[in-house]
Amino acid sequence: MLHHHNNRDLCCDLGPNFDWLECPNFGENWPARLWWQFTQLDTLLKELNAELIISTSGALVPGTRLPQIVIAQNPWCYIPQFHYSPADKLKAWLQRQGYRQAQRRAQAMFYLSGYVAKLYGQDSDTKPQTGEILYVGIDDDTYLNAQTHYLDFAERRWKY
Repeated sequence: MLHHHNNRDLCCDLGPNFDWLECPNFGENWPARLWWQFTQLDTLLKELNAELIISTSGALVPGTRLPQIVIAQNPWCYIPQFHYSPADKLKAWLQRQGYRQAQRRAQAMFYLSGYVAKLYGQDSDTKPQTGEILYVGIDDDTYLNAQTHYLDFAERRWKY
């Protein structure tokens, strides 16, 4: 599992055939991350004898020829009201290009909702090779935490 240092807390023992490898952290610097993916990632994946990539970004990971499964989670680029600056508009446009390519070329697409699946399909005007809705759940600890901090609706403070 490739991760950056902000995700170290996710690292846990998943068995003998599963390793965690920290990648360079580029944070919000997506052009630098893209450069690293195009110039370094494929070499790293060959060293690791990787056979498949699971991308959680909604797009294919660039810079590799490995088969990819893509998990589509974020509809941000399809909602123009959230694109405040020229940089936001450029990033949204680039994301849509990547999402279209994923829709056409990924081995499989998994969407976190029917809404996201619909957006991808409408934008790319194509169906994926394989596509399914993948509903994710909330763990029991989250429910227990919510129960201990529960406020009746009338008791909740409104924020403006």
